[in-house]
This record gives sequence, C-alpha cells and structure tokens, in this order.
Amino acid sequence: MPQRNKDSRPVAVLGIGRFGLRIAKNLARGGEEVIACDRDRDSVESIADSVAQAIVLDVTDEQAMR
Repeated sequence: MPQRNKDSRPVAVLGIGRFGLRIAKNLARGGEEVIACDRDRDSVESIADSVAQAIVLDVTDEQAMR
C-alpha cells in the first residue's frame, strides 16, 4: 500500500453509491485517508474494511453534519 503523505488531509466521500464506492476504494488504495459517509447502514458496512472511517450519516441533515 502506498505511503500516505503526512501533509495531506483526510478525504470525505459523501454518498456510497456505485460512484462513491469506487472513488472511496480507489482513493484508499492510493494511500489517502478516506472517511466514507452514507445514510444507508448496509452501504457503510460494505466499505468499512476498505477506508479509514465509515460513518452512517445523512449528509443532507445540517444538524447531523455539525
């Protein structure tokens, strides 16, 4: 696995549909620290082992995002 750049910040992927899932996994494989968020628990569980953090969260809920 590639080394993560110490100066880089985590990357958040909001929505783990087909596109978000591929983006999150590719970024993580590339050494990025990925935080993946989706309101669907099954989607979050399916990616949990591939990213730094996987969070069940409705990103359209402003209060939850705080």
